[in-house]
Amino acid sequence: MRRGTDDPLYEAVSAGKKHAGLEHWLPFFNDHLATLFDYTPEATIALDDHTTAARLARWEGIADQYDSRREAMTSKKRLDSIYKPCPPAQLYLDDAAWEAEIAGRRVLHFHPSAQATGPGVIDAGAASDAISHQSANRKN
Repeated sequence: MRRGTDDPLYEAVSAGKKHAGLEHWLPFFNDHLATLFDYTPEATIALDDHTTAARLARWEGIADQYDSRREAMTSKKRLDSIYKPCPPAQLYLDDAAWEAEIAGRRVLHFHPSAQATGPGVIDAGAASDAISHQSANRKN
């Protein structure tokens, strides 16, 4: 095993051994990482009203972790080995990649409240009174 790299993941991969965290370097070993979209090219995508906010918040967390790890690599105060991160866009779909993936697909956005009528909007007839009433009955 190579010594002096201060990166156990790199050392394990170089020695042909498995190591926890190896999946974070998959882009270095594969020309293309498949997404669920690759396996479901004709599928309709169903999203609820929290999907966009959750997706963007998750991406922000991933970017923050990446930035922190990149900064830690240059820190003079570090005491142990350091994880060398792969750029997030090589592992995950960023906002532009997500939008590109869903652009040519049928996408259903479900909302708990009424939406303005117009092209592409279907009112499923759910009423907040009925939903509240059903939830209250389930508790009894």
